[in-house]
Amino acid sequence: MNNINDLNQNFCTHGLQKDKPCHFCAQEGVYFQRDTEVFEGIYLKSSNLSFELAFELDKRIKIWKEASKNLYLGDYFKAIKKSERIRWSENSLRQAYTVALEFPDLAEKRENRLCFSSYREIANAGISSEEKQEILKIAEDEKLRFEEVRKLIKNEYKKEEVQEIDNSEIKEEIVYHTEEDFIKNIKKFIQSHKDLEGGTTITLKFKKRK
Repeated sequence: MNNINDLNQNFCTHGLQKDKPCHFCAQEGVYFQRDTEVFEGIYLKSSNLSFELAFELDKRIKIWKEASKNLYLGDYFKAIKKSERIRWSENSLRQAYTVALEFPDLAEKRENRLCFSSYREIANAGISSEEKQEILKIAEDEKLRFEEVRKLIKNEYKKEEVQEIDNSEIKEEIVYHTEEDFIKNIKKFIQSHKDLEGGTTITLKFKKRK
């Protein structure tokens, strides 16, 4: 009897193994219910973000994506958070998941591994993947503590911020022949810079050619 129960636990109600994508389970919202229970179980063991949570998220999101054909993660996290049983915040789940995305080799790595919070800090920093890998190598080679990792990232941020400030002014020369040409070039300039943020200084130089 126990063997039959164990067998049933490994399959969904549509006869597919639970670790395989099932389109019908996705339609019925079964994945959200099932995944919530697993994540809540991890929370009960420890309310701190962990490698276990990160790679459990990665595994379950991959199955959900394939089953639902939905690539928008926002739908997944919103559905998980609708459950009153889960105590993880959406931001915590997202940050843990980002660790698994940025550093998939950590699933098997055991030696020279830093604390999870250090990887979370690097993975969720607003820098390129190449820069994250550079910081990761330094942190692991030098066995940096979390505070030291954060300081290292902050120093990298400062470099980016200086660059952003340097690029906060746009200087451009607009050459035109006729009044119609002038208006056309102005419209073209506005269209090409429609995503500018507030506070950007724009200096335009107009030059009329005969």
